[in-house]
Amino acid sequence: MALRNTHKTILRIGISVTVALALSITYVLADLSGVLPASMHVLQWQSARRITLDPARQIMRTDTLITPNSHVALDATSAQQLVDALVSSQGVGRELSIAVADDQGHIVAEHDVDTVREPASTAKTLTAFAASQVLDMSDTLDTTLWLEGGASSPQHLTQPVHVVLTGQGDMLLGAGQSDPDHINGRAGIATLVNQAVQQLQQLGISQIQLQYDDSLFGTERLPQGVASMEDGLLYAAPLSSMAIDEGRNWQGLAKPANPDEVGAYAPSTANSALQVAQAVANQFAAAGITVVDTVQSTSEPFDANASASSAMSVVRSAPLREILQFTLQNSDNTLAQLFARLTALATHSGNSIASDITAVTTQLSQAGINTRGLHLADCSGLSAGSTLTARTLIDIEQRSTQTGPAQVVARSLAVSGLSGTALHRSFSSSVAGQIHLKTGTLGNVTSMTGNVLRTHGGTLTFAVLVNNPENMWEAMQAVDTFVGALAQL
Repeated sequence: MALRNTHKTILRIGISVTVALALSITYVLADLSGVLPASMHVLQWQSARRITLDPARQIMRTDTLITPNSHVALDATSAQQLVDALVSSQGVGRELSIAVADDQGHIVAEHDVDTVREPASTAKTLTAFAASQVLDMSDTLDTTLWLEGGASSPQHLTQPVHVVLTGQGDMLLGAGQSDPDHINGRAGIATLVNQAVQQLQQLGISQIQLQYDDSLFGTERLPQGVASMEDGLLYAAPLSSMAIDEGRNWQGLAKPANPDEVGAYAPSTANSALQVAQAVANQFAAAGITVVDTVQSTSEPFDANASASSAMSVVRSAPLREILQFTLQNSDNTLAQLFARLTALATHSGNSIASDITAVTTQLSQAGINTRGLHLADCSGLSAGSTLTARTLIDIEQRSTQTGPAQVVARSLAVSGLSGTALHRSFSSSVAGQIHLKTGTLGNVTSMTGNVLRTHGGTLTFAVLVNNPENMWEAMQAVDTFVGALAQL
């Protein structure tokens, strides 16, 4: 893979430990008395056990998989030495599992590989894999404005006409014009409204009643483990048929100039579909279309055929493969649950958090993934109670680097020195671009899984799960040292 902006990349890596931890509120760690150097300022936390750290600073599209120049045998002895060094590293504690596998998926070095651990956000790779088995990753999520009666006799409609807003789950809508250069905001509300206004003006319509249908995802929108958190909406939003920037409220926070970058966590609204509908109403009004009465949700799921409705305008999200990349590189809890729900609906598993979990685990089992000890409390790794083994993560990584639909998972991972949450890790610049990874960090968990392009040829996959480390900061540094050294095997 060609390295871009090499000089900036090296500089970013060199200062990533200091800058990322000093400036980002996301590095709120569990044991402030021993986790970070005293010179680094972090915010005191209260419900921090469930805090998910490491929001990505940027997303980079990687269209090709890491592939070896030739098959070079993996030195199992050297790999085990690295594993043993991590096990004995200061601060990691005793609750850790490690696995290193060759390009055929054979584990050549390990420590407690079959012991169940809490995975944190590495659980997102399971959800991504399951989604890849079911969903067409070239599909988009459409947001539509419908004109009731428009399919039968639009010239004889009585004003105010009824307009209905529907969505297929695009939670990365933009407030302005559709943006072809970014994933977040690919479909814009302003574009949607402008197209509809043109249709209405052609029909001589100047007054509308606006409703929105948000019935797509039923009544269970947020995992109970997240809903019970005091500040749960800071780390995940309820599933919605539509949302602008996931319903984030950036008031008082520095919103990144690049919509695909994620800086500080911003709290989400509890009803993002209503927020979208209100934004649509405001833009209609600004265009000279009067919106009569208040915006309300439909009392029943909208049926375009039954109401003889015609689509006035449609905006489409980025393809699902790009949204998945956004999800994994940014470690986005909301979108991970969204992919699980789309998988559940596609497999007719149900329309609830439980059905999301069932759909994911079923796809893993059907694909032959080792699921011994697997229990998901949600599909992002944010809620308390999820468990799995390092062997499960290795299976996911190995399958994702092979030919097949799961390749989209490997393509979507953060890349050392280049993109996503990998930018927050302290890898040497010498391995920039060689490690594709998914991080996981909670108050009592640090984890990582991915694949590595070995410097001397060949590839490998790896998984590390550390629970209840004695010192979180030291444990994270030890994991980074271990993973960075894998490239030299």
